[in-house]
Amino acid sequence: MAQLVKLKRTSVEGRKPTTSNLELGELAINTYDGKIYFEKDNGTPSIKEIATEDSYHFYTTSFDSRYVNLTGDETIAGNKTFSNNITIVGNLSVEGTTTTIDSTTVNIGDNTLELNYGGSQTTGGILIKDATGGSTVSGSLLWDSTNDYWKAGKLGSEEEILLRNTHGVISGSSQITLSSTTGYVANEHIDHSSITIGSGKGLQGGGTIETNRSLSLHTGSAHFTDGVKTKLDADSVISGSNLEEMTVSGSFSGSFQGDGSNLTGITVEQAATVTDTFTNVTSKVVTHNFGTKNVIVNVYDENDGYFIPSSIVTTNDNQVTVTFSGTESGRVVVAKGGHVVQGVASDANLLDGEDGTYYLDYDNFTNIPSGIISSSAQLANTSVSNESLNAFTQSAITVSGNGVSGSLSVFSDTHTVVNSQITSLDSGTTLTHSNNGNIIFTVSGSNGELLTVTDSNAGNLLEVNDSSGVDVFIVSSSGDVVSKGHLLPDVTETKDLGSSSKRWRDLYLSGSTIDLGGTLITRDGSGDINFKDSGTQALKRVVVDELQIGSGASARKIKVDDSGKIKFSDKDDVESKDDLSLPSGVISGSLQITSLTTHKETVSGASSYIIDHNLSEQYPIVQAWNTATSLQELPSTIKTDSTNTVTVTFSTTFAGIIIVKK
Repeated sequence: MAQLVKLKRTSVEGRKPTTSNLELGELAINTYDGKIYFEKDNGTPSIKEIATEDSYHFYTTSFDSRYVNLTGDETIAGNKTFSNNITIVGNLSVEGTTTTIDSTTVNIGDNTLELNYGGSQTTGGILIKDATGGSTVSGSLLWDSTNDYWKAGKLGSEEEILLRNTHGVISGSSQITLSSTTGYVANEHIDHSSITIGSGKGLQGGGTIETNRSLSLHTGSAHFTDGVKTKLDADSVISGSNLEEMTVSGSFSGSFQGDGSNLTGITVEQAATVTDTFTNVTSKVVTHNFGTKNVIVNVYDENDGYFIPSSIVTTNDNQVTVTFSGTESGRVVVAKGGHVVQGVASDANLLDGEDGTYYLDYDNFTNIPSGIISSSAQLANTSVSNESLNAFTQSAITVSGNGVSGSLSVFSDTHTVVNSQITSLDSGTTLTHSNNGNIIFTVSGSNGELLTVTDSNAGNLLEVNDSSGVDVFIVSSSGDVVSKGHLLPDVTETKDLGSSSKRWRDLYLSGSTIDLGGTLITRDGSGDINFKDSGTQALKRVVVDELQIGSGASARKIKVDDSGKIKFSDKDDVESKDDLSLPSGVISGSLQITSLTTHKETVSGASSYIIDHNLSEQYPIVQAWNTATSLQELPSTIKTDSTNTVTVTFSTTFAGIIIVKK
């Protein structure tokens, strides 16, 4: 009867033998997986698997270049045609110069198609071939990375694409408002050639209003000479100046003498003034209807105090416009210039016994209050103390000295101005002071110059010094601002450094800490950045959407997906890994498995060795390898002393490696 030969075997799925389980020439089989194993020793023992139809799902009589292996790197030459679908799990790299896709639909799952990847071209985009021109390229859509805008058009002649908001492009008639166009004035856009002003009876002039037109009395017309004169004669109106031979009838009281100044019993009634109030406004238009621009305007506030507004403009013969520097309330009084005031101006009793003409000579005025300046000659040696010097005039103020007329210059004599203000209501007014050299304006104290303004093109334009003459603030001709002290806002947490449209470029700091609202950003001695609480010094979180480590092709990203799992990928999200969140106790590498299950120790010079393996295994597997011969040797005895120690004894002196496995 034939003998039954059984190989070493196992029915456990996925289990394979080790070099300690098999002798050279011995076979082992996994009956569950259908795989056969044997030991190979070319100086380094290893376990090899015999290929079977069940394990690899194919077999050949000869593994030559006609077949493609399932594992390992290979290069396949020649043209290949695949008639069915192809699914590539990994990345696809095409290194040829031309990729041709002959299909009607191309579906790309990524939301971004990146062109010029890894390249150095300044423009990239899409070229469209003319359907009627063979290979002629008729147009292109390109991104200009130098100027950061899209451009399109005929190849080689592309122009920038206008954007609706950026370039102010009008896309519909609803965006055009007549009242918002330049030069539009309400109620004035009519055909002037269609309107004619007729002269009428007794008038002359007129015509269309395409240009300025005027109407005037036609004094030579019959309507004027006959009609007006007839009416005046009927009403007994004196129409001429030749009255010497004229008899005037009527009843008069008093006498008519010379210029008529002795007439009595005459009452003159005319609108001499107009008053109009205003409340919380910045300007006021007063209609007086005096028919002249020769008016006198006074302005009073709500407390009846007189003040001078920013400007007073005689808009026309019947209106004045008063403008204030801010919001004001009060009243405006407009008086007609040259009107006759009721009363007797020539009464000597009212004029201290003198005729009115006596006071036309200003030298006859008496009882003048002290301190009144009546001429520019009195200003030559005048000190202005604790008062404001305000000039409200549209004409230039000339201060004459050793300088140029029309400018504020150096006086010939010493003059003192204490706590003074030079106020201008015109934002375009310029104060100019001329000095020697490049110095324009200088303020000096007892210890030297406190403020200096120059026109130097190479030095400093503005220098502000402290009382000892040391610079504390400098503005150079290149625009640099240097402060010798701290740069502080007047109120905390209300002012910004820069804005969304005016940003500083780079920030250079010599210190190691930035205080960001109580969170300290610090740099330690090794150059590492720490985020700490300013009070407790506890570390703070850095909250980001993605974290990139490294740069270039080797850069990697870590982020959290929509399900809350931590994902790992390259910087372009091409190669994505699974969730990095691992449960406790999971071993992430084979090195960890080896360190937990195997202990290797090199020994020499003795025949007995105590091996501390610390594997917590009472009965481990022990092997001894002679490193000089690469042969496994069997010890005389192997004794387990404890769960972490074994004693290995040889018949003679042994040198090599002792391996202990769980």
